[in-house]
Amino acid sequence: MMLIEWWRLRHAREKIVLVVGFVIMVMIMSYLLIEPSLKEHSRMREELPTLRADYVWMQTHVSELKNMMKTNTNGAGINSATLSLASVQIVLSELSLSDKVNELRPIENQKIRINFTEINYADLVDLMFQLESKTGAQISTAEFSLIENNTGMVQATLTLTQG
Repeated sequence: MMLIEWWRLRHAREKIVLVVGFVIMVMIMSYLLIEPSLKEHSRMREELPTLRADYVWMQTHVSELKNMMKTNTNGAGINSATLSLASVQIVLSELSLSDKVNELRPIENQKIRINFTEINYADLVDLMFQLESKTGAQISTAEFSLIENNTGMVQATLTLTQG
């Protein structure tokens, strides 16, 4: 009731100023709530063609990797080498990827983890094929994520086990 009484005591000119001020405040607050969403929507719309191109590029290389893995599972090309840090380092050196490795370490149950903060996806596919063919390693997990605004480059973590 106090608010209604306070409002009744205001002069007509005061009421108009208060109503206009309230309307302006509501408009500003609405804009401040909506504006971040509009900016994000605009950014995503601009980024979409690049992301689609990256997706198509990666899809073509995934099929290549599957084809390589199919040709490798028939037993041809697998040698009796054992998986070790040394054998992985040799393959990395042969492919000139040693400087791209962020982490190379053994983990539980005779597994090896390789982490790259930035590597070309095609080089990564070639590395995976070479590791399988030269060391007899199996890739038990492979995690990739695109590096934003850097076409063809990914962050990757591979976990290798003896095949």
